[in-house]
Amino acid sequence: MCLTSIILVDLLGLHKLTNAFGLISLCRGVASMVGPPMAGTIYDNTGSFNITFIVAGIFFILSSITSFLIKNKKT
Repeated sequence: MCLTSIILVDLLGLHKLTNAFGLISLCRGVASMVGPPMAGTIYDNTGSFNITFIVAGIFFILSSITSFLIKNKKT
């Protein structure tokens, strides 16, 4: 969270910081609203948090791969 602004300025430039930060905040808000109920539903159906952690790990790996695939344009 601390480096979000710095990374956004580096990737997109200062003129797009507010728009990008707003979009990231929106995505984080939606994830905060959807994630815990989804984890609870998985726990209720399986009786274990193992699948929840596996799904979270898969999303983490996918986001890491995506961040490496984004081409950084230096102007």
